[in-house]
Amino acid sequence: NGAGRLTAVAGAETVFFLQCVNSFGSYQALGGSDSITVTIIPPAGLTTTVYYVPVTQASLLNNRIVAVNTAGLYSVTYRAFTIPRWNTTAPKDYTINVELTIGSVITAIGGGGLSFQASPSKMSVTNGRASAAQTLTAPALGPTNAFEYAGVVGETSRFIVLPNDQWGNAITYNQFDIVTFSVFVQLLTASNALINPYMKDNEDGTYSAYFAMDRVGVYNIWVSMCECDAICTPDCFARIGNSEQVEFELRPGPNFFGNFTAFGPGITEPVRVGQPAVFFVQPRDRYGNNRVDTGQLVSEIQNGISLITRTGTEVRYNSTATPFFVRWDAASALYAVDFTPAKSGTLVTTISISGEAILGGQGFSQIIQAGDPFAAYCEADGPGLRGAVLNDETFLYIFARDAAGNYLPSTIPNLFALYVVPQGTPRTSSSARLVKKVEPVDFDGTKYIAKFTPILWTGIKYKVDVYVTMRAAGTEELILNMPKTVEVSGAGDYGIVDPLQTVLSGNGLTEAVSGDESSFLATLQNVQGAFVPYTSTTAASLNLGAFPYNPASTLTRSGVLYGKIVRVGADPTDPTTDWASVWNLMCDAVGDNDPAGVLPGSFRCSYSPQAMGGIPPNGDFLMYIYVRADAASQHVELVPPFELMVVSSFTSAELSTVKFSADTIMQSQEAIDFMLAKNFPLDIAKLHTQAGQPISIMATLRDAFGGLQDYISIPVDSLRFNYRAGPNTEENPTIVRFVCGCDGTCDSGVSACGAIGHRNNFGFNVGIAPTIAGEYQVRVSVQDFTLWDGVSAEAPYYNMTLDGSFPSPDSYLTFVVLPTWEGPQVARILQDGISQAEVDQPARFDLVILDGFGNQWLTDPLVTIVGSLSPDPPEPNATAIPITFVWDDNVRGYVATYDMTLAGTYMATISVDGVAVDLAAQGYTVTTVLPGEASTTNIIASGFGVGNAGDIPVGSPVEFTLVARDARGNNAVSGGLVFFVFVRSANGASILRASTILDNQDGTYSVTYTPIFTGAGFVEIQRNGVLVRGLASSSNCGTASLPACAPIPVNFVAGLTSAAQSLASGAGLCSGVAGVNTSFTIQAKDGTGASKIDSADIFTFTVNGKQFAASAQGNGVYLCQFTPTLAGPLLVNVIFRGDNVPKSLPANAKLVCGNVTSGPLSKAATLFTGSGTVGSDDEVTAGEPSEIRIEASDAFGNSIKDATLVFSLEVTVFEPQYVVIASAIAQGLQRRRLMSVKDAAAASYLPTKEDQQQWDSAMAIVSKDDSLQREVGGRRTLLQQQDIPTVISNTSKYLDSNVHILQWSSELAGRVSYLIRQNGELFFETPGEVLVVPGPLNFDNSVYNFQDQTYKAGTEGSFYVQVKDQFNNVRFFESDQSMFLVEQISEADDSATDLSTTAGFSIVMNPFTGFHTFTFTPTAKGRLRWTVEDPTLGISMSLEMEIMAGAVSADSSTIGGAGFESGAVAGETASFQLQALDANGNPVELIPGQTDFVPVFTDPTTGLPFDPPVEFEVIELGPPGMYEIVYIPPVSPTGADYTMEVQVFLADSATGAMAPLTPPQTLTVFASNAPINPALSYIEDGGSRKEGVIDGV
Repeated sequence: NGAGRLTAVAGAETVFFLQCVNSFGSYQALGGSDSITVTIIPPAGLTTTVYYVPVTQASLLNNRIVAVNTAGLYSVTYRAFTIPRWNTTAPKDYTINVELTIGSVITAIGGGGLSFQASPSKMSVTNGRASAAQTLTAPALGPTNAFEYAGVVGETSRFIVLPNDQWGNAITYNQFDIVTFSVFVQLLTASNALINPYMKDNEDGTYSAYFAMDRVGVYNIWVSMCECDAICTPDCFARIGNSEQVEFELRPGPNFFGNFTAFGPGITEPVRVGQPAVFFVQPRDRYGNNRVDTGQLVSEIQNGISLITRTGTEVRYNSTATPFFVRWDAASALYAVDFTPAKSGTLVTTISISGEAILGGQGFSQIIQAGDPFAAYCEADGPGLRGAVLNDETFLYIFARDAAGNYLPSTIPNLFALYVVPQGTPRTSSSARLVKKVEPVDFDGTKYIAKFTPILWTGIKYKVDVYVTMRAAGTEELILNMPKTVEVSGAGDYGIVDPLQTVLSGNGLTEAVSGDESSFLATLQNVQGAFVPYTSTTAASLNLGAFPYNPASTLTRSGVLYGKIVRVGADPTDPTTDWASVWNLMCDAVGDNDPAGVLPGSFRCSYSPQAMGGIPPNGDFLMYIYVRADAASQHVELVPPFELMVVSSFTSAELSTVKFSADTIMQSQEAIDFMLAKNFPLDIAKLHTQAGQPISIMATLRDAFGGLQDYISIPVDSLRFNYRAGPNTEENPTIVRFVCGCDGTCDSGVSACGAIGHRNNFGFNVGIAPTIAGEYQVRVSVQDFTLWDGVSAEAPYYNMTLDGSFPSPDSYLTFVVLPTWEGPQVARILQDGISQAEVDQPARFDLVILDGFGNQWLTDPLVTIVGSLSPDPPEPNATAIPITFVWDDNVRGYVATYDMTLAGTYMATISVDGVAVDLAAQGYTVTTVLPGEASTTNIIASGFGVGNAGDIPVGSPVEFTLVARDARGNNAVSGGLVFFVFVRSANGASILRASTILDNQDGTYSVTYTPIFTGAGFVEIQRNGVLVRGLASSSNCGTASLPACAPIPVNFVAGLTSAAQSLASGAGLCSGVAGVNTSFTIQAKDGTGASKIDSADIFTFTVNGKQFAASAQGNGVYLCQFTPTLAGPLLVNVIFRGDNVPKSLPANAKLVCGNVTSGPLSKAATLFTGSGTVGSDDEVTAGEPSEIRIEASDAFGNSIKDATLVFSLEVTVFEPQYVVIASAIAQGLQRRRLMSVKDAAAASYLPTKEDQQQWDSAMAIVSKDDSLQREVGGRRTLLQQQDIPTVISNTSKYLDSNVHILQWSSELAGRVSYLIRQNGELFFETPGEVLVVPGPLNFDNSVYNFQDQTYKAGTEGSFYVQVKDQFNNVRFFESDQSMFLVEQISEADDSATDLSTTAGFSIVMNPFTGFHTFTFTPTAKGRLRWTVEDPTLGISMSLEMEIMAGAVSADSSTIGGAGFESGAVAGETASFQLQALDANGNPVELIPGQTDFVPVFTDPTTGLPFDPPVEFEVIELGPPGMYEIVYIPPVSPTGADYTMEVQVFLADSATGAMAPLTPPQTLTVFASNAPINPALSYIEDGGSRKEGVIDGV
């Protein structure tokens, strides 16, 4: 016995005990060759499951069996490791087998007959303490609603931690489930990590780890567990089993349009005219993680994209929309935008979705390259195509265009060729030597320049053909409008310069950049349009003054060219408005060494826009150019003036400024006012905003001249935004360009200036909407090309100057993000105190307030928090338990407290400012309130076993429940208490102890006992010496608030209802009147026949097959009512649980059943039954009433129930049987029919000659036998006195229903005929006759000698009988032998044996005297029973005589016992038993003084009896013939074991003769103890069956 047989803790040392007992019931230690084997077997079918993975059972170290003492007590020590589970988490049991090996015989421990101390037994294992090495993680429900290590960025992700003990057993929620974890989550490809996510105790032995990250990827999870018992220091943590192998995937969140990106041709790389292109839009979440979309945004993207082609320069251009088509590309899971550019230039693309721009989507800029040059679309122009002067170089321009007419840049070398030949000469002739060269114009980049000098002179003007060809792919084609015929004039023959023919070209006429030099060309032409170079020669001839060949001076009004530059709207005649001198506008003649590469003699004009009077030079201007033909002529204005646009230069970080927008400042003031009103500490000097509110930072970009940026396309200037400090530095800003106000104010709140054309100034709005509270410091820097050294890879970025401050390289903007008070506030529970509490123990949990973005309020946000706990499920009229919330600065949240007095499950509800908190989303399910410590005075007993249902039936197990409760009456939810339960009778005469007290481990205890007495009693329950009360079964016990008492009064009554013992009685069982209700009652009784006092059973009864239900009347009585509707028989059966209930019926029940309707008596319909009513002979028994049954019916067969109807009987013939017998003898009729008309076999029997001779002999004997003569004479005298039968009633007797009875009888046998009259009228006459036969046997009149004989087992015996009836009629019935039964009743087991089935049995009837002689041989000692029974009439009589045993038989007698078979211990009392039997195995009791048993003890080594003789005593035991022989074997002189022969003799006391009764038996006499007997050994828990044998165990 011992706890280790039933339970074990995994890994803990477990002990139970084994007590060995020998054959004599004594404690004894094992012998040298004996052994104990203990086997622990796991249950069959052991498998693993997902969550509970048993490890391989560890080696059973230190398992041992140790002797506790020398008296056979052993301790068994073992360690169990694995808790077997399969299909369910419920543990399964091991089996412990304990076997003894005695010699070579292996036997299981029998327990000495006590099953709970026997082998095998069931043993369960509970888990050990948690172990990090065996603790595992498991996936939780992920985004796909399946168990997976996966989550979504920005959302709370979760996985499970499954603590196991050292041997892999899952930790159930017990004393070991106190675990502290440390969790480290790290992206596989990054260094960012999250330490110690929120760990929630799930209160079922598992934990949930909650965390959130913003980057997509696969994360490593490391989980460490504290293995210290007390304080967890860093050294206490160890990695759990599978921690380093777990990878957790974070998947993208939902679409966030502002983070979508675009890439591909037209976005990140150039495109080409006429070639289909496609770029892609990549969906991303709010954290910038790429995500896989499904194509549902195609239409929204189609509506939010703009593709504009700009042709021209960056300053001046034309815009054309480019068609496109958006589709979903399933292969790449991206949105594809297809388009085909039609014009070269710049492609500007904007992309927004649902009004929100994607990253960079406010303006992507990319080059649209023109197509290949197309000769037919290329063109040439210039003075060289209109005229030439001998020996003077002239030129023409060539423009490259593609097939769509787009102009190509002049970057392709050797693309064009120029041929000048005499008119009519093929261009392939030698005259082609006139070709000079074709080269790009470097200052323009949009055209090629071709130069040639006519040198052939014929003495007169002549003409040449000019060809321009395009070379491509080995071919050469003429361009558009070629060739051209040009006239060549003689040397110096320029003609008259025409000022209005002056040609101006170059971008400097229309656009310029502040601070950068801009230029244009001017060429003088004559009237024909021929080029007139401005050289020293021509200047003199044209009277234009001296011309320095390397001019360095600016032409003034005195020169050929001069100009004015004024702002649009200014007066050009006002010298103060002219910017030309400030910008240093110069026009210089181009000499031979001019690096521009243009034709010498042209004019190159240049200027550099500068500030004037502090006013930036950028803006819209008009440029006026004046030309004169010669020095004497006036300057002529070229009209109209050129529209010049001067744009800002590169941005200067120092002159650019940043500030918060006016809207943001106003928003900050509102936030400050609101928080100050809540006494929230603020630094009002800083800008404040709510989390989630947009913050606008206005960047006003200016160039080095202080001019606002007025770029009209995507600027080369780029902004950078970075965080200097802040709780979240990952959020990317949105940078939006906008048009400044007309007054130069650049703020998002200012209306844009509606300037004409491209003249707008632009600012940038840097927008962020931080959602994480805290103080931020941010910088806005701009790429400053004014500070670029031209050597570095890129221009540097410098901080922009804070508005109103001095420039500083370390300047930054500071703002504070406060938790938002707009929208519902979120409460987060920080502890598990909301999930579990204990009665009368203060319960607490902390609650922090978060805004909608998860920012915690660090000071009291002054919200209204209301919380309560209500029973779950709801209870009517239940009062909610309030939860109190108090702000705690240390917690930086609210401390919530509540007190519980009632245990149970509750549902917590918490609202913040009227908005309910979703506690379920935080893992909350219910609040479990555990009861307090169990209070004995509040423990309550209830149930059937303590009388709560009333009286308790005896004989069957009954049960009641003990409910442990705390001081407030809350039911306990765990076990562990110890109770003692007794049941006593009221008078104290009887007491019993409860058979089982089962701890249900839920605070309840199931108690079972079986009542053994009836009447009043008490149930007494004790715990720690205090009586436990029970729910009162009577009003005189307990109080109104707690109706309970101790001890608990109960009343024991009859047990379960028995159908066989219950009884139905009443008229309704066999009588009734049609249409009239009738009834009977049932008295319910139990199996002992005791009447029930309750009427809680269900009885049914059937009437002619139709079922009815009985009605309970109380006190065990049930009323059965029914109304018969048809005349006829009435059959009532009473049923209880399928068995018939006995009925109490009147003696004449068979005649009283049913009723008839009234009607005239019908002779034809009336039914007669009984003796003589049928055509054949009937028979009746002498002396017994004979009935004639008359069933009166009307003519329609309906029974007539009329007691006034009277029928009378008249006997018409009577012939006594003696007359019949005499006649039969005389006539030699059948012997057997004459002897018994009841003998069915005699009906066809014909007498033989031998029969006749016997009858003749019989008559002779009668004539000689006086007694017989006297008997015959007596009968004849009786016949003379009574010549007719005795008529009991010659008038009919009316029975129930329609039955009338006529009765008559006769003491003598004979033949009878009769008739029946009704009211004197003959109503019936017997169709045959009635035979009167002898009646049943009568022992008073019968003659027998059964009691005069002696009967002995094994000896033949006999007796005879002459059977007579009560009227002394002799029954000459050979068939009476079937009524005779001779049995022997064994004394040993009271079994009966029919001797007619044994050999030698016979019965012979004397046909003359009627004597039957029985012969038989009994074999068993006991009684001889002779029974005569007439089963037809129900008559039975029997007599018994003793059957004595025979002589003692040595062969049959038996001997046995430890002292005869197993051996004995020297010097100690030994015994054996002898059963004396006769030859038939009957016990023989010796007659004192006549015979005795004598044992003889012989030394086998000498063959002689021991000397002195062994003392013995013969003791007669209780069973007949059973004797015990007690002796004491002598002690061997050597002290060793020895052998001894024992033989028993039967001695005749009179003669002294001795007969051997048993053969000699050799046995061992042991010097000490005998061998151990496993069947008598048992498992012990340290106690002892025999007090004082083992001390201190």
